[in-house]
Formats: sequence, structure tokens, C-alpha cells
Amino acid sequence: MPMLCAGCSTERGGPMSDVLYRGCTVQSRLPHIEAAVKYILERIGADVPDMENEVCCMEPVGLRPMSLSAWRGAADIIAEKAAGRRIVSICDGCTISLDSASEHTGSEIIGLPELLHERIDDIRRGTVRKSGLRLAVFPGCHCEAVCERHGSSAVGILSEIVSAAGASPIRVKDNMCCGGGVSGVNVPLSQRIREEAVRAFAESGADAVVTSCPFCFVQFDSVARFRTYHVAEIVAAAMGWDADTSQYHRA
Repeated sequence: MPMLCAGCSTERGGPMSDVLYRGCTVQSRLPHIEAAVKYILERIGADVPDMENEVCCMEPVGLRPMSLSAWRGAADIIAEKAAGRRIVSICDGCTISLDSASEHTGSEIIGLPELLHERIDDIRRGTVRKSGLRLAVFPGCHCEAVCERHGSSAVGILSEIVSAAGASPIRVKDNMCCGGGVSGVNVPLSQRIREEAVRAFAESGADAVVTSCPFCFVQFDSVARFRTYHVAEIVAAAMGWDADTSQYHRA
């Protein structure tokens, strides 16, 4: 899948445009992430309008197994709404769902971390505040799977974004999970997985963990009560965003 930046030309030479898919979790539970993303897009001069009348992507861990035909149907509707534009997905769960369906729909999907990495020079130029935070980098299972599919490293991409925004990335154990995917079916297992990750963060000497996944954000911030930031918060704050997001943090 070609990695093209917003405003670049396609391989056929025509103008390319993007559309923003926000997803259910971000809009309903974590609106500060959407606000941070839109602040960044404005600051870097990326024209990425919202997709109108979004429908649920039927994220594959919890919903896809219930009805494969419904999942494909949702992907078809979203592809139709994209109308040939590249879909920029804020939520990693949505990204992997829509990317998995892309062989069926023909849509091009890119996750937020990939878009930020495409525009990393703009982030560097736009950074006005360097926090110096030591951040344990945790892309999560969904982001890792999508980036691997696209031929890149999720940890590498996220680390470079964090560094460009004036923080210090810390690489912890690879291929860790937040435990959220099994939280509804095996609570003790979910807790063990989550605690293993949090223990690795603490042992790394990090001030906090940074993730691109809303599900991981909830698991570490709201459940584990470990200081957690979404990558959009880190980048937006570095570029001058002054919003008070304390009501959306539990740690």
C-alpha cells in the first residue's frame, strides 16, 4: 500500500485527498483525542474533513466474529462515504478493521500514527514547547499489526513522533498487550496482561506511557490508573495546544 502524504499526488498524477474517520470510542468517550487531532491537522496545514454520518466499523476483536457479513457491510458503507478518498482513522481498532476489509472494499486506509509520521517535519517545525517527558512507547496490538502490514514499525514510528514533539521515547518490551481484548471474557487474564505491561513501564523509569490506541489508553489510564497520554495529546501540546484535558484522565 503506497505511503502518500495529504495533498500529494497519486501514482496516476491526480490530486489526492483524505477524509477523517473518528470512530465510536473517540467520539463518545475520548473527545479530547479528536480535539487534539484536529488541532494538529490545522497546525500542519492538512485538509482532512470529517467523514459525514459515520457508521461503526464493527471493530474485529469484539464485533466482527458476531457477523462477518455485517462487518463487511459496514466496511462497504464506510468506503462509499469515503468516495475514493484515503481514510485517515484516529482509532487503531477502526484502522485494523477497515484495513482488513480493504481487500474487499478497495479503500486505502492509514492510521493516525502513520499520518503523523508522514508529516513529521511539519511537527518538528511546529513544536514550540518541549516537555522533556520520558515516555514509554506502547503502540498496542492493533497499531503493530497495521504497521507491519504496511511494511513499517509501530514502535519506530511512534518513537520518532514523540521525539519530534520534544519528548524522550523509551522502548519497553516488544509485542505487549493492554489486555483489553479479553477483558469481557476473562477478567483475571486481562488483569495479568495489563499488570505485566504497567510493571514494564514502571521499571523503565518512564514518567508516563504514550499510546495511539484509545482502548489501550482506557486500560492504562482508567483501569490501571497509570499516567497515560495519547500521542495526539503529546504532539498537540508541543505545538501550543492549551486545552485542559484533566477530566478525561484518571491518573
